[in-house]
Amino acid sequence: LPEETVEIECKARWKVSQTIKVSNPTSVDAVFRVESDLPYVSGVGEVHVPSHGHRDYDLTVLPLLSGTYSGTVTFIAPDSEYRWYNIVVKAQRPEPERELEIRTVTHQAVAVEIGITNPHRNPVEFEVSTSGP
Repeated sequence: LPEETVEIECKARWKVSQTIKVSNPTSVDAVFRVESDLPYVSGVGEVHVPSHGHRDYDLTVLPLLSGTYSGTVTFIAPDSEYRWYNIVVKAQRPEPERELEIRTVTHQAVAVEIGITNPHRNPVEFEVSTSGP
């Protein structure tokens, strides 16, 4: 069973930090390797925890899209024992970067050109949604 289920609420494209308390019930100090199967999370790759102690681990979340993401963060000791946490990220839609108001008379078409750039080397696909009457 997981040590804990951690729920993180945030907005897409906003960075949030969450602290996870990692414990070491053994009689020797341990360096835990950190792994996660969640997109949009990061943190240091290992954490040193004293024997019979605990250490705070800072997990950074930066979801690019809104939605609910769930997965795990696992802390693996040198002897392959591990402690894992369920992580649920609930990312709300961010505020719009800009709003465009477009008007036309009834039954007359209107066109709008929106310039966008891709800051990455790989091709990306953008989704456009509209709302209104």
